[in-house]
Amino acid sequence: MNVTLPATMAERRMQVGYVRSVNPARRQMRIAVLPGCAERLAEAPWIFLVLDDGSEMRCRVETVIRPSRSQVAARSQVKLGNELRKRHSAGDEWTVVLAAGVTRDNVSRARNASVMINCGAVCEQERAAPEWIGFRVVDSAGVSLGTIVNMYWTGANSVIEIARGGGGALLAPAIDPVIARVDAAEKLVVLGDYAPYSVEERKARR
Repeated sequence: MNVTLPATMAERRMQVGYVRSVNPARRQMRIAVLPGCAERLAEAPWIFLVLDDGSEMRCRVETVIRPSRSQVAARSQVKLGNELRKRHSAGDEWTVVLAAGVTRDNVSRARNASVMINCGAVCEQERAAPEWIGFRVVDSAGVSLGTIVNMYWTGANSVIEIARGGGGALLAPAIDPVIARVDAAEKLVVLGDYAPYSVEERKARR
C-alpha cells in the first residue's frame, strides 16, 4: 500500500501512523502510531486518511485515547506479523474517536489507511529529523538521488547531505518546496524543486 501523501506549501503534512482497525458504530479507529509521532497525533484537531485507492478523507478529531500501560505491556509480548513489523516496529496503538459528521460507511473504509496530519509552522524547523539518516532519496519522478548520511543546522533550517552513487554528495535544505514528502515507514524522502536550492559536492563529508 502507498502510505504517503505529497506535501504542499499550503499544507505541510507528515504521516503519523496507519489505521489498524475500525469501529464504525462508535466512529472509532485504532491507529498504529509511528515512533516519535504519538504526541503530534494527540494534539491534532484534524486527521487526513489516505485510502488504498489514493482518495483522501479529512476527519475532525473528537478524542484521542492513549493506550494503557497494561495494553502496551500485553502487545509487547505478542509476536508481530511481517506486515506490521515492516510498517510499524516500535510504536503504540492509540484510539481516535472522530467527531460527529463522519459516516459509518466512511469509517468502515478507513481500515489500513495512512494517517496524516498538518505539521504547521513548527514542522519547518524540525523537518529534518535524526531518524532520516539512512533514508533513501528520490526526485519527483522516482529517480534515485542517493542516501541521507548526515544533516546540519544552519540557524534558519536544517540541511540534509545525500551521498550520491558516484561518490559525490548533494546538500539540500530541508524546506518547502525542496522536501515534497517523507515516508517514515518506507524510509524514503522525495524531493520536489530542489535544483535552485541544492549544492553538489565532489565528495561526501562522512
